[in-house]
Amino acid sequence: MLLIKVAGNFQQELGCDFILVIDTEGLKAPEMAKLEDSYQHDNELATLVTGLSDITIVNMAMENATEMKDVLQIVVHAFLRMEKIGKKNNCQFVHQNVSDVSAHEQNMRDRKHLLEQLNEMTKVAANMEKKCKEMNFSDIMDYDLEKHNWYIPALWHGLSPMAPVNLGYSQKVYELKKYLFEFLKDCSQERTPKDIPQFLEWVRSLWNAVKHENFIFSFRNSLVDEAYNQLSVKYADANSLRNELESYSFSKWQEAIHIKKGQHKTDSVLSEYKRKIEEKVDGLLNHCRKSNCKLNNDELEKELENMWRETLSELSLIPLQRRNIFEDVEF
Repeated sequence: MLLIKVAGNFQQELGCDFILVIDTEGLKAPEMAKLEDSYQHDNELATLVTGLSDITIVNMAMENATEMKDVLQIVVHAFLRMEKIGKKNNCQFVHQNVSDVSAHEQNMRDRKHLLEQLNEMTKVAANMEKKCKEMNFSDIMDYDLEKHNWYIPALWHGLSPMAPVNLGYSQKVYELKKYLFEFLKDCSQERTPKDIPQFLEWVRSLWNAVKHENFIFSFRNSLVDEAYNQLSVKYADANSLRNELESYSFSKWQEAIHIKKGQHKTDSVLSEYKRKIEEKVDGLLNHCRKSNCKLNNDELEKELENMWRETLSELSLIPLQRRNIFEDVEF
């Protein structure tokens, strides 16, 4: 973080006394990628810096272009969540080490492709945050496809340290610097710069918002976050289904136990009735043997019927209740 004092003859023109430059110092640098929680650190820092800045310069070097797009996705996603931000910052893309900065058609094609990607990831983030209207990147950041892209050639002609300095590098950097100062002049007419107490209060409120939305920063980009949310939904459906299956299995288990107990009770009753009937039959036979009487078929049938009526009267038979099926069936 560097505070640059504006020369006296430019203060009125720029509308400020100081310019605060915040450098993230190697955001998404390859050497930092292997560190633990590098995603969260970079995403939090990028969101904080973008939220504090009037102008955000995104350095799109060839080796980290994809990673910077991932960071921008999280920044946009965080801004969609942090509705109290209330700012629409300017975004400038600086493409480094471009071999042919004069290839207008090729560069325009790349710019359009970049904008398509930014719009697509903004739509994904807006859809995840359930925003009513369809949103583009320009709804979140002040970005112009024609004006806000800069192509900087390599600093050296060939390999350093013996290679000469590329004059085109200085020329393009000067053009960018000139444009940024012109942009600051225009901004000074539309809004009043913050003083130090206002800036500190803004830092505090923004950092509190970043901490509140800490969850989103742990993802590489919005697509990973969306995949996580879909997985969570599926997992919640895998829990609902499990609970439903457990409840269904438990009810079936209770029903099976109830049926088994009923069968056991029925078998016990039948076994008891069978035992009593056998006792009565044995008693009748013993009575006939002891009395030495010979009964014909009619007499034997009559004795058997008397024995059967007597046996049934001794048994506590409970008839089945008549049920109304239409009342028992659930529609």
